[in-house]
Amino acid sequence: MTVSSVVRELAEAIISTKDDSSARHRLQLELFRLMPLYSEIRILGHWDRSFTGTQPKEDDTSETGRLIGALYEFAICNFYGAFQADAQMRDYQSLCQRFRGAGIACPPVGKFVAI
Repeated sequence: MTVSSVVRELAEAIISTKDDSSARHRLQLELFRLMPLYSEIRILGHWDRSFTGTQPKEDDTSETGRLIGALYEFAICNFYGAFQADAQMRDYQSLCQRFRGAGIACPPVGKFVAI
């Protein structure tokens, strides 16, 4: 499974379980949903710049903001170096603990093969 496809699924899970009217959150979640397309055409650097351009100046301490922050950290785990499936899986397991704590189930992943 690819990291970007899991990111998209988790963004959709946040959208379906959290009632959030924040324009910033909605935009960030839509960018997560688009990540597989950016990956497919090999412009993840553009995706990252687009996403970081939406970050608030101060930490977002809302539940949705914390989930978005954790999902972003997972998404970029292997962005700027060689892909390491083991490191990505460790980050995913940690992310899933956080998401389960917020009442969101993570899709099962046997192995990550690429971003």
